[in-house]
Formats: sequence, C-alpha cells, structure tokens
Amino acid sequence: MGLKFTIDNCTLCLIYDAALSRVIGTGFTFLKPEWVVTARHVVVEDGAPRRSLMVTREQSFHAQVLFSDPAVDLAVLELSDRGACKVPLFPSHERFAGGQGLICCGYAPSRSSPADGRYELFVNSVPEYEREVRSRSDLEEELVIFKAPFAEGGHSGGPVFGEGGGVVGAIIELFQREGVEFARATSILPLLRHLTFGVTQRSRGDA
Repeated sequence: MGLKFTIDNCTLCLIYDAALSRVIGTGFTFLKPEWVVTARHVVVEDGAPRRSLMVTREQSFHAQVLFSDPAVDLAVLELSDRGACKVPLFPSHERFAGGQGLICCGYAPSRSSPADGRYELFVNSVPEYEREVRSRSDLEEELVIFKAPFAEGGHSGGPVFGEGGGVVGAIIELFQREGVEFARATSILPLLRHLTFGVTQRSRGDA
C-alpha cells in the first residue's frame, strides 16, 4: 500500500509575482496560517526579496519575504492576513517515512492555462530516493534525491511529504543524470531553528 493522507487543500499554494504576471514557484503553509515556505531562489532575486509577491490557491493574498536562509535554499513568506488555511503543515523527517516512500507536489505549467485563470499543482509518489549530506562549518544540510520525470519548472519550493503528511523537505532543484530527470529537496529542519527562536522577527526583509 502506498503512502496516503489528507491535508487542507489551502496548504498547497502557488507563488505569483505580480510584476511579472506569472507563477514563479510553489509554496506551502507551514506552522502558522500566515507563514508560507518556498525555495529561496523563487522569492529572492539578485540578493534582494521580490516586492510584488502574491500567494494564491483558492484565494490570493499579498505576501512579503519574512526570512530567507543564505545557506539553505529556503525562505518564509508572511501573508497579508491569516489566509484561508485552518490547518498548516508541520515538520517531519525523511527517516520516519519507513517503507512507504514519499510524496511530492509542484506547480505544473503544462497542465495550467493562465489565460483562463487555471493553475494546476501536480502530486506524485516517490517510492525510492537517495540521501545526500552537505557539510559546512556551521551546518549539515540533509537532502533527498529522487527520479522526477514528471517535474517541471515551477516545482521549486514544493513540499515533500513523509508518513502522516509531515513535511520532510522542499524541492530546490531539478537536474539530469545520465539523461534521467531528478529532483533534489532540502530538509525543512534547518528552517525550524529560525522559526522557533524568532530569528525571522530580526531578519524581516533580509535576504
């Protein structure tokens, strides 16, 4: 039996740049209804936060970069209000996935029709994956790598779920290996130290 769970539909969302008039990535409501996590490179350009961000799913909300991690490709947006999400997603770790595998989600441009106001998120099972560790002087970044022939530009920032629907990571990169499409997701855990200890409040708007 594959991994199955139910989440609030509003927790999965699209990151939209009003200045560009297009979707630029995927995000998910995390820990608080007004916090949305995505990849840093989606919302930071040339070292500065994008200024015309919106988060959209069933409703649209203005958003600003609350915090972006310079070491890990993760960022937190703060919505203009609490939004429609009643049950934000919560953290987990890849090791708790057991034999059930993982699930990932991301924006699918090929299935969307912006002219008609239709934007699709694509959910996929990840039955097998690899682990990778990047060691730095002050950080050990844990990553998972998996085959992703389904992935498209726009998946960046999309959540990777483990057992029970907990978020184990966020997609930060698509790449090819021997002609096969892969995705790399970084663990959500490094972000928790910032959210838990209030670093976001001191870093508002910093990139």
